[in-house]
Amino acid sequence: MNNSLSRFGNVWTRIKTYNNWYVLTWPLNRLNGSAKILETKNGMRIFVRNIFGNDFVVTHEMFSRDDYQVSSLSPQSAEPVILDLGANIGAFTVFAAGLYSKARIFSYEPAETNFRTLIKNIELNNLQ
Repeated sequence: MNNSLSRFGNVWTRIKTYNNWYVLTWPLNRLNGSAKILETKNGMRIFVRNIFGNDFVVTHEMFSRDDYQVSSLSPQSAEPVILDLGANIGAFTVFAAGLYSKARIFSYEPAETNFRTLIKNIELNNLQ
C-alpha cells in the first residue's frame, strides 16, 4: 500500500508540474526513456536527453520541488543579474528566466555535451 501511495504521489507531482506529464508516466516509457521536451505549467520548455537520467532529475528539482528555493527569493532589483555557474543543461537558467522575465542571466557550462543541451534549452524558450 505504501509503495502505491508513493507511486501515486510521483504521478500527481508530474501532473501538477508538466503540461505533457503523460510522457513521464506512461508505462511504455519504461521501455524507451529517450529524449523528450518537457513542457512546464509556467510555459517553459526543457529538452532532456533521457527521462530517467540526470537531466530529468535536475529539471524536476527546479520545476517541481524547488530544491534551491529560488521561487521564494525577492530580488532587490526588478532586473536582477543571475549567474548560473555549472549550468548543466540549463534547467536553472530556464527556471530563473520564467520567474524573473527582466533578469540578465549568465550561464556557464564547461562540459561540451551539456553545453550543447544548454544552448538547445535556451533556444527552445527564445532566450538569448
